[in-house]
Amino acid sequence: MRELKQLRQTTCYPFLLHVFKDFQDQRIDEKTLTSVLSLITTYLIRRWICNVSTNSLNTLFAYLYARVFKVAQNKEKYYEAINKYLFSQKGKNEIPADEVVKYALKHSNLYQNQELCRILLLDVENGDSKEKLATQNLTIEHIMP
Repeated sequence: MRELKQLRQTTCYPFLLHVFKDFQDQRIDEKTLTSVLSLITTYLIRRWICNVSTNSLNTLFAYLYARVFKVAQNKEKYYEAINKYLFSQKGKNEIPADEVVKYALKHSNLYQNQELCRILLLDVENGDSKEKLATQNLTIEHIMP
């Protein structure tokens, strides 16, 4: 949630309310919740890196839960169903392909969006490490070197 808050991507909150309700009702476990949060964060970050317009996200996230789980069996494969739905989107809701993201990382001026830079660079720095870099007092210039 920290990354979503840093990105100020509140458009996904209607969808996440349903996901957190399922967690509260013990329909999904913490691992599934974490995986869904990571998927949504990745979806938004990839679109942001590639400068994809966000004007369609309100509609996508408002109806995402209902569309994915209109088939009751999808709740048995909760994360997989959401993942499959998001990666099957075309047009304005499409997730950018790896090649497009790589190109954007190399050629776009990502530095203008310091929150995005911060998230990306901290992920590179910390990764899955048990020892996390304390970042509260760091600026982007501290991280880049």
